[in-house]
Amino acid sequence: QAGRRRRPDAAAATARRAAGFGEAPAAQTAAMVVKKASKEQQKIICENALTKLFSAENPDIMEMRTCLQRLAKLVSRPNQEIIGDWLMEWEDILGSSEQVFGSGSCVESWNLKFQDYCIRFAKKGKEKVCEAVEIIRKTGPFPDSYNRFEGTYEVTGMTGLSVNFTKLTTEGGQDVKASDGTRIQEKSFRVDVIYSSDRLMALQSEKNNGECNFYVLKKVESIDLEAERFVGYQRRKFFFN
Repeated sequence: QAGRRRRPDAAAATARRAAGFGEAPAAQTAAMVVKKASKEQQKIICENALTKLFSAENPDIMEMRTCLQRLAKLVSRPNQEIIGDWLMEWEDILGSSEQVFGSGSCVESWNLKFQDYCIRFAKKGKEKVCEAVEIIRKTGPFPDSYNRFEGTYEVTGMTGLSVNFTKLTTEGGQDVKASDGTRIQEKSFRVDVIYSSDRLMALQSEKNNGECNFYVLKKVESIDLEAERFVGYQRRKFFFN
């Protein structure tokens, strides 16, 4: 099952044409325009096409991946441009982002659901520090909550990105626990940054069988503001409406 996909619409069709997808002469012409454009123009064209595709109801996964592959060719060292705050905007397979990036607190839980994910990459002196927030939805008449991760990250080669979170707490400062009650002490993952800019970042994770999943994140002002947007507004609505 594909993640965060919606029905095709006019915007998606326009995006496909802009990125050079499809068999119509207009699409082929657009593809030629992309090839003739400067590298920065190509980034803008493909980024706009991509954002329109994943905002559509059911964008074609192969088109999405093709668009990501085109973007990947435009940046030589994408893992050097990841500083900032990012919000998970799209995953190619529903639930795959939770498996790669989540704490695991929702796994096998009947009443908790991984909802959204934000991550921040920063530098403090020579140290590369990382924070993340996972938004959790609880079954029943309860407001959303979040867990916060703190740790470090390293970049290797041109695309490698390794993250190691060693402090996981709930929004109330308590330990994050698995469904069986055991404390979750750390969370680590390794992905490849296949594209990054001042607007978007695309990640690729590889499974044990060699297959890959893809994720698109958009740059946001602050993961703290995003947590407030997801949890704070929903909580006020719950208590005062």
